[in-house]
Amino acid sequence: MSKFSKLSKFLPIVGIMVFGLLFGAENSVSAKTVSALNGVRTSYNASKKVATFSGRTSSKFAINRVALTYNNGKKVYVNVHKGTFKISEKFQGYKTFTLYGTNKRNKRVTKVYKLGSNKYASQAPVILKLNHGNKNGNVALSVRAQKNSVVHVYNGSKKVGTVKGNGKTQTLQIKNLKNKTAHLRLNAKMNKLKTSQDTYTPRIKQGIIYQVSF
Repeated sequence: MSKFSKLSKFLPIVGIMVFGLLFGAENSVSAKTVSALNGVRTSYNASKKVATFSGRTSSKFAINRVALTYNNGKKVYVNVHKGTFKISEKFQGYKTFTLYGTNKRNKRVTKVYKLGSNKYASQAPVILKLNHGNKNGNVALSVRAQKNSVVHVYNGSKKVGTVKGNGKTQTLQIKNLKNKTAHLRLNAKMNKLKTSQDTYTPRIKQGIIYQVSF
């Protein structure tokens, strides 16, 4: 075999090795210079139904804008100013927001941050026990709710109880349900967060005690 033919077989191998080294070096550099959004905070305006996300940018590459989407809908952009951003969106429901930083061409330069309802909405109260066994028809409802949240209790459309959560088990006394079925709806509200999703008790007739076991 001629020296030329041996060389021609050897060159593609060298090329692959060089490409691999360059590709590996590029990945290594990228891993050390990943852009990020830091200290992201959330607030909610109940009257306007608007969630606002704010924070700081950290990067060796410039983050010029921040993009926000709700439930994979239309993107909203805001410019970064002195390394900080604040972006808002009006929405309904309890779906997930996505947030990320971009360059001037709106090309993503940070990871995508998933912001579920736990970031902008209050925690729903946990129902522990519903005692409808009293002969006078009064109901004792035991719940556990996030500290400093305000829990509202409804029977149908009528509000029948309110309590400020303390993070521990609390019992509310609900009157005037004699010979009636208790089917209670509860939600909770924290300051600057959206009201939680509703949670319901089972339909309990008088004389029944419902208790949750963990």
